[in-house]
Amino acid sequence: IIYVDPDRVPENKSLVVVTLEGSSSATFKQLVIETDGMYIQPLNPNWHEKVIKINGNAIINGVVIGKWTDV
Repeated sequence: IIYVDPDRVPENKSLVVVTLEGSSSATFKQLVIETDGMYIQPLNPNWHEKVIKINGNAIINGVVIGKWTDV
């Protein structure tokens, strides 16, 4: 379970919930902000797309502020 703040401004390396243009579902990724733009990258190292450039084609729904794990 993750806790997401829809009002928090994302920073470089923030974990975010984002919806890509044309998709009806959200995804959980890490945001990378560099001088040449913003990217999201999967947390799963085996995911086929290593980096996805976002340039107005995504909505950041919120920034992860915590998680809960069962012990």
